[in-house]
This record gives sequence, structure tokens and C-alpha cells, in this order.
Amino acid sequence: MGMPLKEHFRRFCRTFAAQWHNQPIEEYRIHCDASDCLQVERRDIYGEVDFETLPWDKINLVWVYKRDLFSSDQICMQMVTSETEALEIHEDMEG
Repeated sequence: MGMPLKEHFRRFCRTFAAQWHNQPIEEYRIHCDASDCLQVERRDIYGEVDFETLPWDKINLVWVYKRDLFSSDQICMQMVTSETEALEIHEDMEG
């Protein structure tokens, strides 16, 4: 059976509150491990954590660009691993 209605409502409220206060719904932390792979940790506002390992030899293309946020700029890097998958990191992320 699926998630109880009460839990769906709690998740909806947390998501709505986070968006209302301009808080991120997900946070990413990225670092290199001893085997020179990128370790990607994703945490959401529900307390769920996912980990993914991305070897450098799986990265096909890297784009670096500046995003205009009106009052400031943000330096970003996007790593493309296939035609449909990419990982974006930026200077405000931990790691």
C-alpha cells in the first residue's frame, strides 16, 4: 500500500512552506573520494538521503557558465554524462 494520506499532507505542507520562504527543497553536496570519483549526496526536506557515485571517465562534456541572478552572479558547472543526464553544481553548494 502507498503512503498514508496524513504523510502526503505533511510533505505537501513542508514543500509549500519551503517554496514560500525561498528555501531549497533539495540540497546537494559533492566531493571527490579516494578513488577520484565524484560522490553526490542529495538531501530533501523530508529527511531522505540519496548517494550517487560518478566516475570521472563517465563525464562526456563539461560546461562552465555564469548565471545572472540580477543582484549577483553565480558561477555554475554542468557535467554531462549522457545525452539525457547531467549534473549541475554551483559556487554556493557545499563541498
